[in-house]
Amino acid sequence: MDWRAVVLVSVAISSCQQTTSVPIASKDITPPPPRSTDGLEDGAPPAYVFTVFVSEDERDDNEGLNKLMYKITDKTTGAKIIESSALGLTVNGTDLGRGVEMHELPAEKIDETYVKIGKHRVVTSHAMDYTFHVLHLESNITWYLNVRLFNDGVAFRYSWQGSQEDQISKEDTEFVMPDGTYVWYFERTDGRQRYELQSYAGEWLHSPVDHLATREKQIGHLYGAPLLFDLTGPESDGWSSKGIQYALVTEAALYDFSGMRIEALPGRIFRPNFAEATFPAPPQSKDDGLIHCPWRVVMLASNLHRLVSNEMISHLNPGPSVDLFRTGARDDQEQGRAPSWVVPGRSVWQWYNAKWTGHRFEDIMPEGEKRYIDAAAELGFEYTTVDCCWLQWGAPRDDDGDDDFLIRRKGPDALWPAPSWPDEMPVFNWPNATTRQASYTLLADVCKYASDKGVKVIAWKDAHDKDRITKPGPDRSFANLRNFLSRLKAVGASGVKVDYVHGETEDKVQFETALMEMTAELKLVVNIHGCRKPSGESRRYPNHLTREAVWGMEIMRFLHGRYFKSPSKLALKPITARHNAILPFTRFVIGGADYTPMALRPEMRGSTTIVHQIALLVLFDSPLQTIAEDPHYLLDKDKPHAAALDVIKAIPATWHTTHLLPPSSIGELVVMARKTNDEATDTWFLAAINGRDEQVTIDAISVDFLDKIKTYEMVTLSSVDGDGEGMVQRREARKKGEEWQRLEGVRLLPGDGLVVMWTAEERKKEDKRKEL
Repeated sequence: MDWRAVVLVSVAISSCQQTTSVPIASKDITPPPPRSTDGLEDGAPPAYVFTVFVSEDERDDNEGLNKLMYKITDKTTGAKIIESSALGLTVNGTDLGRGVEMHELPAEKIDETYVKIGKHRVVTSHAMDYTFHVLHLESNITWYLNVRLFNDGVAFRYSWQGSQEDQISKEDTEFVMPDGTYVWYFERTDGRQRYELQSYAGEWLHSPVDHLATREKQIGHLYGAPLLFDLTGPESDGWSSKGIQYALVTEAALYDFSGMRIEALPGRIFRPNFAEATFPAPPQSKDDGLIHCPWRVVMLASNLHRLVSNEMISHLNPGPSVDLFRTGARDDQEQGRAPSWVVPGRSVWQWYNAKWTGHRFEDIMPEGEKRYIDAAAELGFEYTTVDCCWLQWGAPRDDDGDDDFLIRRKGPDALWPAPSWPDEMPVFNWPNATTRQASYTLLADVCKYASDKGVKVIAWKDAHDKDRITKPGPDRSFANLRNFLSRLKAVGASGVKVDYVHGETEDKVQFETALMEMTAELKLVVNIHGCRKPSGESRRYPNHLTREAVWGMEIMRFLHGRYFKSPSKLALKPITARHNAILPFTRFVIGGADYTPMALRPEMRGSTTIVHQIALLVLFDSPLQTIAEDPHYLLDKDKPHAAALDVIKAIPATWHTTHLLPPSSIGELVVMARKTNDEATDTWFLAAINGRDEQVTIDAISVDFLDKIKTYEMVTLSSVDGDGEGMVQRREARKKGEEWQRLEGVRLLPGDGLVVMWTAEERKKEDKRKEL
């Protein structure tokens, strides 16, 4: 493209606006005044000033004069949140942030309330949107810096009027942290760091911020987002800071761009790093004709509740398409409510418990899946996830009747006897025809069985198997992906779990976007594994219920040799209670994760207790909550968790309201209260986990979220100490809300947990009437 021919285009929301006639050297901007909180004493939102300026002083690193920069300052204390940091993007070899002049465009106010699936049912986006027209003086290129200020943080992105022939090679944005800052980050500690940024899975660690630029790593000083910066140091309790204590850095609205990893540089500088050396610009937006980068996000929090409750990632994404997610009700469409076919829920999952014989899974066969479906129906769970191997159900058997297939990408061609292909279903051009058609026929039989039981089926798929679903094709239509998804829909599946995406290069990001779009068209829900971090996709695509990108309970299966012949070579360590007590403040802040919680058998839960594992169902967000434990084990009334079964059944996958409570502390203690999403009931859960390897006693936990006039029945799950350690102890009580002031003297064993359920008496009476 001819950069000099670029025409100035305003990106103001309401109408075309003119730039200021005179360049400005600096501009201080602030978020809108805060609104009322959600009813708890969660502290005021952080007050801050975002300053964007053109530097007049040459810096030591020779960035040069007239460099576009920014800084963030705590308005209450005057402390630096982000020190003077560069802005800019290198396009076609030109650093657009160096040697510039800046003009201001009119600001716009944003007020938007919508319904979503996750930690809150109704959320409000309240922000000021600022746009600056930037002129690169040497080349005469014009571009735009869009800055959006929320009460709980700031986001910015770059836009220009270019074409897909433009080549992006580097982002020059910086996040320069103050001296004395500490940081929470994740890292693979099993000797396989090369996979760290392919699947965004690793153990969460804590260190001084300077340490990240000097650590020895196989992948250089690269880290995955989010990074959580503790600005006041490890001595703070997370609740009593007078100013801003936390800054979390990540990205939002990643649909058609290379993903942002973060490189740590000397001088406490953190800079976006792309997953490839160069890549073409995405298409121009249909809304304004501009090319937009994803948002660069800095969440700000004065306490831990405000950090955990932050919804900026969702706000920065577009709402769902009315055409794709038509609900039939105008209000539902306008407010972003998901249609009836998007069903959050819990899923049984046979892979975690299937017997591995060294070359195959013995149990993942149609008969075994039907047994799991029976158990799911008994538990009241909405889904079963049919994991790997189902595409090999059509493989042959030996003369002795034993299965003869490997976990591999290319299976045999012979037909294993199976029900005939139903006449009412479309006939596909089957690759590897006999085996594949038989496998889909068997899956259709399983789906029909599940449907009769009121259970939905999610089918697993290797993203890189011989169907080549990740290949866009010459016309970029992803025809292979559409063919595969159409077959799943035809056999009666309700969703797909796509695994091993492995990375966030632009083509893999585009594949994920195509996957979410096509599943929405076919009314399928989707779960993505072996993948990048979330960036708010579930707002645009509510059918995208969850994704992995977390160091979760699968590690415990690998550790115990249930998959690999030599698991010791992986140098894996058990999932720790401390790791679990970090996740609500880091990974789960930016979106739901398919951690696959709740493994109750001693060898699979490591140093945590049964109640700790049950508490994870409350603490960890995932609108599709895949349960690790064998459902038949869950239903066994002779097991140590038997007293908790009705509570387990009652824990939902999404929530109406979420409150993090004192004295929660990152890595040490999590205490959270959540209200269920059922409009017909007033049911609350409180969960706590101890991340320490020593016993702790919490003096008091406030429960003032309960309605003071209602009478509640309370069930408490805790661990039995002494000889009965590991057993679940159940206590019940009945009181009015005004009598519940606090829980006092809460004792948690090392790695322990607590779960409390309050159900309003009106709902209990309604349930009894239904039983009669």
